[in-house]
Amino acid sequence: MKNKLWILFLLTIIFFLSHFHIHKNIKREAKNEVILKRLENLKGGKLGADGKAVHFVPVKKEIQNLQNDIIAKFTIDHVLSDRIGLHRKVSEHRHPQCLTKIYSKIFKQSKKASIIFNVFNEAWSTLIRSVFSILHTAPLSLVEEIILIDDNSDFSFLGERLDQKIINFSIPIRLTRLKERAGLIKGRNIGASLAKGEILVFLDCHIECNDGWLEPLVAQIVENPTSIAVPVIAVIDRLTFEFSHDPFSFPQLGSFDKTLNFNWFSIPDEDRSRDRTESLRSPTMAGGLYAIDKNWFHHLGGYDDGMDIWGVENVEMSVRTWTCGGSIRIAPCSIIGHVFPEKSFYRRDPTRNLARFAEVWLDDYKSKLYRRTSFAIPYSFKNSSSLQKRKELRQNLQCRSFRWFLDEIFPQFIEPEDKIGQFGFLHSPNLEWCLAISAAGEIIWEQCRFQSYGNRPLEQLWELDSNGQLKSFGQNDKLKDTELKF
Repeated sequence: MKNKLWILFLLTIIFFLSHFHIHKNIKREAKNEVILKRLENLKGGKLGADGKAVHFVPVKKEIQNLQNDIIAKFTIDHVLSDRIGLHRKVSEHRHPQCLTKIYSKIFKQSKKASIIFNVFNEAWSTLIRSVFSILHTAPLSLVEEIILIDDNSDFSFLGERLDQKIINFSIPIRLTRLKERAGLIKGRNIGASLAKGEILVFLDCHIECNDGWLEPLVAQIVENPTSIAVPVIAVIDRLTFEFSHDPFSFPQLGSFDKTLNFNWFSIPDEDRSRDRTESLRSPTMAGGLYAIDKNWFHHLGGYDDGMDIWGVENVEMSVRTWTCGGSIRIAPCSIIGHVFPEKSFYRRDPTRNLARFAEVWLDDYKSKLYRRTSFAIPYSFKNSSSLQKRKELRQNLQCRSFRWFLDEIFPQFIEPEDKIGQFGFLHSPNLEWCLAISAAGEIIWEQCRFQSYGNRPLEQLWELDSNGQLKSFGQNDKLKDTELKF
């Protein structure tokens, strides 16, 4: 009898302990579920809502380490980005005049846009947020499709997971995977060849759109099919993902310096009193975000397939567009935010692209460019068949000269004179210190770097013009409050 009681006691204890253990597990699982839901809520839209800045410091050390590693490699806080809602909408950043602008004409015509993204090892959240931003801010009646050109990415989540994600969207999303790396230039040509829409909209895959961004671009193309329509590019902070743009600011116009590096400059004073919804003429475009009529794109020769990856193609296309009968217009009511990394982590050398641009489009100015870059141009390169085809394209399109472009489209350009004996280094007698221009435009002394041909320090090179004024040899003048006359 005692043995039976003892066994019954043990069974009771076992049942109690097992029940307690199960209850404890249920509570733990419930707690984990709550944590997961909190995390999903964190990712679901409240964090960074309306484009506000987020200052995210992970509690767990391993997440902190991951965050630091990612920022060190990509210069963008993708750990934070993953915790910001994929569907977030930014607040209104358009000028008040834009809010009363009506684009009824574009809804009465048949042209639709194919929106093209080139994807290469893009972070998941920035890519998908870009797609959702299109869906949430553009009239879908104007969108034919979204095209993703995967440039042979090796991130695993851009494989089957992406395939599944783009199924059953409200508009067709077409994904094309390239078998080998092509680069942005060739990838965009591929996207254009696949597009069904009459208007091509090229975008980078780390953007977010203000409401009403597409209508002004389409309206510009419908009104003038030989124009390129460019949005105002707002800044999305790479570390806080704050969407920044002052609705009352004036758009910047595209330009380039003496070595054909893209720059911005302020609009002329006479254009500041005009209707704030009207498009503005721009000599060049940044090239990451723009719309163009598909037939006009192909008529102009698309992108130069002989160029590599990316770099210079935006300036080349700008000059080609203007000199071959087109125009570039900034649409001030179209605002798209862009995440700008601190540096590109993709290896590229724009030398070849710059040389192709010079040989085909720059005419006599190319000698001044080569003097500032000093890279060697092999005879075989100058006489390559692909380069000859681009020269024939220019001839067949009866394009104007680069001199015409500088005189009529970009008169603000400060062209170097390059008189013999009037340019070079200004240095101390012992050749140790050289006069230089800093990034901020200040005149400074720094140690001389006399590399002869190839990677010369342009900030240490100067020229003396006909008026006796000292100017930076490599860049447009950025000198602050200082005139040096001799």
